[in-house]
Amino acid sequence: MRNLSLIDGVCVSLPSIENTKHISLDFDSGDIYLATKTNAICVDGMKLEVKQTVSLLDDNTLAPDGYIVAIQHVPDQMSLCIATNLGDIVMWSPTLNQLETIGTINNGISAMCWSPDQELVVMTTMTNTLLMMTHDLDPITELPMHPDEFGEAAFVNVGWGKKETQFHGSEGKQAATQSKIVTSSTVSGKDDLIPRISWRGDGQYFVINSINPQTGSRVLRVWTRECQLYSTSESASGIEWATSWKPSGGLVAVIQKGPTACTVSFIEKNGLYHGSFNLPANKDQILVKDLTWNTDSSLLAVWIDHLADDNDPQHMLSTVQVWCINNYHWYLKQNLEFWQGDNSVACLCWDLENPYRLHIVCSNGEYTCYSWTWRTDRSWGHTPEDLAIVAVIDGRKLLLTPFRTMVVPPPMAAYQITCDSPINQVAFGPPGQDNDFVVFTSNGQMECYSLNGEGGCHPGSPLCKPACVKRIPKENLKSKSPLVYYHVTWIHKDCFLAVTVDGTVSHSSIWQLSIIKTNIEAKILHKMEGHVKGICVSPTSGKIYIQTNDGSLSCILPSDLENILPHRGLKGQQVKFPQPCSQMDVCSFGQLEAVLGLTDKYRFYINDIEVANNCTSFCIHDDYLLLTTHSHTCRCVSRDILLEDITQLTESTTSSLDESVRRVERGSRIVTCVSNDNKLVLQMPRGNLETIHPRSLILSAVKRHLDKFEYKESFILMKKHRLNMNLLYDHNSEQFLSFVTQFVLEIDDINHLNLFMTNLREEDVTKTVYGFAYPERANNSKISIIPTSDKTMIKKVDLICNQLKDVFVTLDANKYLLPILTAYVRKTNPELDNALHLIKQLKTTDRSLSEEALKYLLFLVDVNELYDVALGTYDFELVILVAQKSQKDPKEYLPFLNQLKKLETDYQRFSIDKHLKRYSKALGHIKNCGAEHHVECLNFVKEHSLFSEALGTFSLSHALYKDLALAYGDYLSDKHHHEEAGMMYEKAESYSQALQCYKKSLNWKQAFTVSAKMDMMVKNVLDLASEMSAKLKDNRMHLEAATVLQEYADDKEEALVTLIEGHHWEESIRLMYKHNRTDFIESHLKSSLLEAHSEHLEFIETNRQTFDKYCNRLSVVREEKERKLQAELIASELGADRPDGDLFSDTSSATGETGSVYTTTSSASTSRSKTSGKSSKNRRKLEKKKWSLKEGSKHENLALIEALSKLITHIFSIQDEVGSLLKVLVMFDHLNEAVTLQTCYDDMLRHVNAAIPQIWNESMGRSMTQPKTLEFGPTTTANSLAQSMQNSRKTEDMALLEPYLCIPPVVGNKKWKLQILQQP
Repeated sequence: MRNLSLIDGVCVSLPSIENTKHISLDFDSGDIYLATKTNAICVDGMKLEVKQTVSLLDDNTLAPDGYIVAIQHVPDQMSLCIATNLGDIVMWSPTLNQLETIGTINNGISAMCWSPDQELVVMTTMTNTLLMMTHDLDPITELPMHPDEFGEAAFVNVGWGKKETQFHGSEGKQAATQSKIVTSSTVSGKDDLIPRISWRGDGQYFVINSINPQTGSRVLRVWTRECQLYSTSESASGIEWATSWKPSGGLVAVIQKGPTACTVSFIEKNGLYHGSFNLPANKDQILVKDLTWNTDSSLLAVWIDHLADDNDPQHMLSTVQVWCINNYHWYLKQNLEFWQGDNSVACLCWDLENPYRLHIVCSNGEYTCYSWTWRTDRSWGHTPEDLAIVAVIDGRKLLLTPFRTMVVPPPMAAYQITCDSPINQVAFGPPGQDNDFVVFTSNGQMECYSLNGEGGCHPGSPLCKPACVKRIPKENLKSKSPLVYYHVTWIHKDCFLAVTVDGTVSHSSIWQLSIIKTNIEAKILHKMEGHVKGICVSPTSGKIYIQTNDGSLSCILPSDLENILPHRGLKGQQVKFPQPCSQMDVCSFGQLEAVLGLTDKYRFYINDIEVANNCTSFCIHDDYLLLTTHSHTCRCVSRDILLEDITQLTESTTSSLDESVRRVERGSRIVTCVSNDNKLVLQMPRGNLETIHPRSLILSAVKRHLDKFEYKESFILMKKHRLNMNLLYDHNSEQFLSFVTQFVLEIDDINHLNLFMTNLREEDVTKTVYGFAYPERANNSKISIIPTSDKTMIKKVDLICNQLKDVFVTLDANKYLLPILTAYVRKTNPELDNALHLIKQLKTTDRSLSEEALKYLLFLVDVNELYDVALGTYDFELVILVAQKSQKDPKEYLPFLNQLKKLETDYQRFSIDKHLKRYSKALGHIKNCGAEHHVECLNFVKEHSLFSEALGTFSLSHALYKDLALAYGDYLSDKHHHEEAGMMYEKAESYSQALQCYKKSLNWKQAFTVSAKMDMMVKNVLDLASEMSAKLKDNRMHLEAATVLQEYADDKEEALVTLIEGHHWEESIRLMYKHNRTDFIESHLKSSLLEAHSEHLEFIETNRQTFDKYCNRLSVVREEKERKLQAELIASELGADRPDGDLFSDTSSATGETGSVYTTTSSASTSRSKTSGKSSKNRRKLEKKKWSLKEGSKHENLALIEALSKLITHIFSIQDEVGSLLKVLVMFDHLNEAVTLQTCYDDMLRHVNAAIPQIWNESMGRSMTQPKTLEFGPTTTANSLAQSMQNSRKTEDMALLEPYLCIPPVVGNKKWKLQILQQP
């Protein structure tokens, strides 16, 4: 639904190029080569002035009866190839101004055409022969131009069916016996009988349109690059000479005059016809001189001469029509009229570099160049009254669709207006006149249309066809060249700005057009340096922004149109687009206005900032700037962002929860967006429309409604588009709680209120799911907990349910009964008992309402759960009420209930709680059941392990207390909690069992305390001391063992030996001197000191070697993993660049791998069967050893980190032991040994500390902060998920480590060194 908008035009008069017949372009320099019958001319493409002119009559290069039939610029020779009718091939070098005849065709030349790659040239002669030559004009082949055969693509009859057996429709069976009469007609009298040659864009085929000598009519023959005949067109009458092969397709466009109309027909490569469209003119009054495709095959230019009734050449109208196709419909987008007889079109061609630039040369020497771009002509759309009208030009018709009220796919439209002549441009009105527009027709007429004019209707109507309110006669706008005004911009009522096609290259003029009744007053406002590339108007400030061809931006204030000012940026600099933009608009970001620009190369700018380099279209919404990109996404950029914070959009700036990015169909472009709505209309490449509702626009509308307390509109919008209902509260929680009554009254629908409450979650969606729409809120909390007046904390769901329940009860408890029940059920701890009591109360007043409520409650809650809740209320009437509405069999529950009714109250409630597995409450009830139930109570406590609750429930004097303590002790002993079991045995006064437990737990102090309580004999105490000391020594508790031997066994010698064995040097020396046993120094102490010294040195050396080995191996493993990761990333990038990447489903494997579903299922089941077959011992062994230190194992790096952590902890753990040993060595004059030990151990600690930063580097630190799981959201696809997995590959291994292994071990730097041993 786009139109061709003229962005630049130039028209100059060059008398030297009058009567031009041929045109060719120099791609490199932009120079234009023209040819008359005998002259060749070179025009400077930049200055638009004649550089060189040469006459072929000079030096007898061309005979007097000769003339030029074709020209072609040859870039690598920097020359112009000229072919004459006499057969001469002349090369002209404008630089040297030399003519050289390089060959002659004896039979003369009728046509010449070079291949697109300039490697081959095809010529036809006056004797109907075909010549193919090389780039150097060396002959390749010569063939007759009219062979008798059809060609390589001749159709093959495989004999399927006979003519007599075929169905002939209304013609009847007699048609089977009638022979088909083929009629052919000769060419028209205006045919020049000259062949036409046209190449396909890839240079593999060319077509020749020539006169068939047998029939006298024109026929098309397709030839291959090897000059082999491929096909011949079907016999048809009315074919004319104009022919052009579509560069990027298999169709040849040709003119054909039928009985009723003149058509542009399309012929396939195999010679069959493939559609056509009619030219909008009387076939007898037009003569199609030429047609040509632009380089990207999107536009077809048709050159037509219209014959006047009196056949006077002065009254002849020459037009150039520009056509395009979309959705299988051909649109006439531009109609250029050259109405003077001496100003008719002489030749034309499309530019080789810019596919939307057309060069036209007139017979009077006037050169015109037009540059168009695609633009969607739509109403400004910044007010609620705007209907979001989009206008599509189709010849004399303007197709209009108001997208606010309907979506009508092209080529249809809601309504259309028809003008007297084809329309070339349309402009919509300023704010306040959004639905008004003005059209400029090809004959120079201007027409204004309004919805509120005579014959119009109110803008709110579904179909509002505008009425023409003003028509400016063409005499007031008439000019020598068509498209006299372009960049027409409606700035305010009856006032327009426009740019004129000027006669200079370096300047252009901005005109002010003022409509006064049916006349127009035009005056020049400004003479601009350079050509104006675009004009746009701010809908808020009314400022007019102007862009020149170098990208510079200027502005005009609406209050002072006479002065033009440079557009200034944030720092006061003049804003200039880095590249000239073919489309521009203006909108505000924050409080500042910025100019938007989009180039033909898809670069999008905001002022001088490049925001995107793959933008295909853009549109301005109330709160967002909408973009579509070549990555098939729609981006929504918030207009609340400050201008200085705008940066370039990249695909990596999105997150899985960023709903400002939406995937769209490949090639989608924005048609329009509707103001104060969330509708965005896209057009697909084939032409059909698609309406989407981007999540950002929906959220914007919801926020706007919520700020205005329009809860009903917000709810309906959220329900329709499946938004999270929590946003109604999270948008402004204080506001919601203050206006909760208004919320209920506006919604006023029981189902909607229930829907809202059932969707409540303990999550602030403005910080999670919709965080992109609330950037000011930090994403630091997902659970909403609200402080209350009594300093308690209440959760969000509970607070909302309580508030709503109170409002429901206040307004009408019966009307809002179901929402009240929902409020009870949806609380964090559902109050099902309160809901059931409410239903029970209703049963006495309104039985039908209570039954309905119970049915609804059963819908919300599982019937078995509700039955248990009812039973837990101990109200049998309520239980039966629930059971009757369930599917339960009365034979199942009635006997059970009858049995319960017979029991005593406390025991009844105990039985109910036991049945409901509420064991703590059951214990409280059985406590009051009397002594006859004590055994059952004790067994109940044992069965359900309620020892702690039971001991807290029963007093010390209760008969069951000691039994409970004894049972608890047995339970703890079985669980190997021996020390705690001993405490329980002590409470039960079972001292012998307590002693055994204390012995097992090595609590020697409590063991001897219990032995005292038992009045144990002295011999037994000695035996106990001997047994405890042995156990303590076995567990390396030598100091405690020595204490037991000294105090309870009175064995001082054994105590000293134990201390020496445990390396408690100083304590052993103290006891030696205390008990006067210094003989132990020579007999035991000194030898043990030297032995300990050797052991420590060996320990240091061994652990240092192990430490270095692990560190070196860890570096190697990490390098290998990094190299492998880089290789995977390179492979994934190469896979993403595949041209057919979008052909694969988004539901493919996220890691880029595919596999069979059956294989996966089979593997999973096999894995489960193997796992289940493992013994418990093997499973524990497997869990203990998650990874291996074996080289090349999967998680070798993790095993190395774990081993290094343990090794470092072990190395630092002996600081106190080494320090104590150093003191004693010095005490006994082993200074050398002490120095050696201190030096070695200090070096070891320094070496370990230096290596710790390399072991636990920055990547391991990041693994602690990055999420361990992938996040999913509405915009997540398989491709984005795969990319996310690739980015997190570096930290996924670290996630397997325990958290304490992700940081260096915490080691204390204790004071262990002796200053006296420090080396200088």
